[in-house]
Amino acid sequence: MDGVGNSGWDRQARGEAPSPTAFDGPAVPGRKSGTREEVENIVIVQQFLAALARRDVETLTALLSVNAIHDDLPRGRFAGRVAIATKLRAGFAQLEDFQIELRHIVAADMVVLVERTDHYRLRGRSVILPAMAAFEVSKGVITAWRDYWDLQTVEQTLIGPWAAVRE
Repeated sequence: MDGVGNSGWDRQARGEAPSPTAFDGPAVPGRKSGTREEVENIVIVQQFLAALARRDVETLTALLSVNAIHDDLPRGRFAGRVAIATKLRAGFAQLEDFQIELRHIVAADMVVLVERTDHYRLRGRSVILPAMAAFEVSKGVITAWRDYWDLQTVEQTLIGPWAAVRE
């Protein structure tokens, strides 16, 4: 399985009824639907996630502003398109496989929140990593990308359950 799996995106492939549109009901009391900008921002982030799953650094960087910030928590901050591209290339070089399961995506103004599960193989082991990301989108490009995930989950998978035990 390659790419981004999403219950809404792959329902048709499984022969299921299509999912409702992202904004068919009020997400906020009194609000009827997402704005055009919010919908466009979600599309940009979906394109970014699809490129991430393909490990397509050129498309990824094209979707980032020149001065974009990537906070890869707990690993650190990467400032600027070049630094982010360098970090991504180094990370992708270590992966034997990479897939993204998109669970939820919502937008409010310029912020897009994504709940996902990353599935990848690293050092011959399968890693299943729940993650949450916040994207800020302005004028059609991503200006900030913050990823939140648990390093201990990766350590325990790669080294074993005692990896996080510290004396």
